[in-house]
Amino acid sequence: MIPYGPVRPVTHEKWKSLVIRSTPKFRSLVLGLAAATLMPAMAWAQGATISYTEAQADRGEDAYAEHCEVCHGSTLSGSAETPPLVGTGFRNRFATGSPLALFSYAATAMPQQAPGSLTPETYADITAYLFSRNRIPAGDAELPFDLDVLGAATLPAQITP
Repeated sequence: MIPYGPVRPVTHEKWKSLVIRSTPKFRSLVLGLAAATLMPAMAWAQGATISYTEAQADRGEDAYAEHCEVCHGSTLSGSAETPPLVGTGFRNRFATGSPLALFSYAATAMPQQAPGSLTPETYADITAYLFSRNRIPAGDAELPFDLDVLGAATLPAQITP
């Protein structure tokens, strides 16, 4: 059975302990990377609606066929061992609120035989494809793969018929 649940992020306390025990050179690197990562996130207002493009969903469909279809099926309906990636249960779990939950789960646990092996762009494309198949409307901007931006944003509330 494939584990199917939320990914738990590293807590602030755990991250702080890792940084405190590290070398000054590493701490400088971490602080620089954190600042560079937060800059794009600050451009998004907390709760800003985020979208994906149809072109991104098309790339995601190709990536899904290559990396996901063997377990989840061509119709995304899953199997006895894998959960479906379409339908009410999936939408209730991943297609409301922030897109971070689905993106981070996929990026850390999928594909099952090689978790985390795809590029962040590919995970964003697959996430866009799953949103398109779950009737989340496409927009004018691609779904980003920056975790801070994804965490600060929300998906469109309206699901198209």
